[in-house]
Amino acid sequence: MDTTRERDIVKQVIQRYAQFKPSHGDIRLDTVFDDTQNRYALMQVGWDRGRLVRGNLIYVTLTEGKVWVEYDGMEQGITKDLIA
Repeated sequence: MDTTRERDIVKQVIQRYAQFKPSHGDIRLDTVFDDTQNRYALMQVGWDRGRLVRGNLIYVTLTEGKVWVEYDGMEQGITKDLIA
């Protein structure tokens, strides 16, 4: 596996999702990329109806030559986008 190529693909897909605007609330989407440990995430942080919103929307790791979707909180899922 070409780790650099896989990293780039994962980052591109996550960056695409980071461009979406949540349908309600004052919530921002932050990308978190750790090339040293091959960990990639999309976080949501903000407020909705007076409540704090925070947590992972996507968490992907590159381990032992494989792409692992550890968590996918997106409605349609990111697996198809990663394969494409």
